[in-house]
Amino acid sequence: MPGMSTDSAIPSAEKRSGWLDWIERVGNRLPHPMSLFIIGAIAVLVLSQIADFGNWSAEKTVLQEHPGGTTTKEVVEVTAKGLLVGDGAFWTIDNLVKNFTGFAPLGVVLVGMLGIGVAERSGAIGALLKVGMLTEAVEDALTDQLGLQFGFDAALITVGMLAAVALALVLAAAVAASQLLAAAR
Repeated sequence: MPGMSTDSAIPSAEKRSGWLDWIERVGNRLPHPMSLFIIGAIAVLVLSQIADFGNWSAEKTVLQEHPGGTTTKEVVEVTAKGLLVGDGAFWTIDNLVKNFTGFAPLGVVLVGMLGIGVAERSGAIGALLKVGMLTEAVEDALTDQLGLQFGFDAALITVGMLAAVALALVLAAAVAASQLLAAAR
């Protein structure tokens, strides 16, 4: 078209050769995170069975408490147990929930995702944007800038977390306002 520049805003594959671009290309080839989780879980199960068949063992140092309140360091040998058959399979099923609930970062992620979901579904994010916290132009500039700097996925996470923080501030203000109204009555 006449009057249009032939330069592209997005660099071509020949121009992009830095190590961050390489990381991005490799990351884009990875399968879905759920697929990675399932592949990892299956690999752990199979590797545990191989270790059991090979009689793998390791030594670890533990603190052993004795009657009278004394503790000593002892070296204990730990042998691999297959998680696919027999007692190992029963242990896997029996401790499945305990393993997930005992993983501390999972709770933080779930609470964050829940907060973002509630804020989005309740319309709080849209209301905050409409009230004047961010106009549409500033919102577009913010998400575009975050998208250029950190990549689209990181921009979504960052904007989501910013929305969760904004929701928390709005909820805190609402609670404070209701307490002031109750005290005024």
